[in-house]
Amino acid sequence: FELTNTANGQSIPLVNGVAQIGGLNSFSSRNLTLRGINVNCENDSLLLLYGFGCGVVNGLDDPNICSVDTLVLYIRLLNPELELDVIQESALGLCDTSDYFEFEVYNAKLGNAYDLNASVKLPAGLSIVPGTCQLAYPLGAPFVNISDPEILANNLYQWFIDTLQAQIGANGLLGVDKAPGNTFRIRFKVSSACGAVSNAQAIYGIRGAEPCGRPS
Repeated sequence: FELTNTANGQSIPLVNGVAQIGGLNSFSSRNLTLRGINVNCENDSLLLLYGFGCGVVNGLDDPNICSVDTLVLYIRLLNPELELDVIQESALGLCDTSDYFEFEVYNAKLGNAYDLNASVKLPAGLSIVPGTCQLAYPLGAPFVNISDPEILANNLYQWFIDTLQAQIGANGLLGVDKAPGNTFRIRFKVSSACGAVSNAQAIYGIRGAEPCGRPS
């Protein structure tokens, strides 16, 4: 957990588990923000002890403590929900190279999504052109070049998003209340060989996890 001053974002230090918020004048208040990551897959609670003392308080057994009260905070799990839309697919002839194929992944709920793997399964005879893959994050940002996807069996291509986009790697794909930070797009070009299957469709996929590691 991290406790900060809401007004200026400054982190408040802890001494033996006691937050040192400093002096407070009579009939005044100070807003504080408590942040943390719930790695439990169920709802939970947090017990806070708070009070005041005459001088710096260095622990719960400090004789400077004048009064202590309790507050229970209920931690309700916010789940992510990953959705995928195909934005564009280009016409492609035999022995040809397409314009961009493009798809969008977005988080439709409030919880952050982690460990994101995006994939596309191309029909037989089609392949992603090396060096053409690009990613845009957040939604509306310009596309930037990314490394080629991993090629798995049955013409399945996979991108590990956490390693391609530093913000998503650090914070996950944000919830819908943080739009446009809840959305990214990937685009790539495709080439066809002589044995390409006519009118076959690409199949797209997205996988992720909740903060506790449960698949989303």
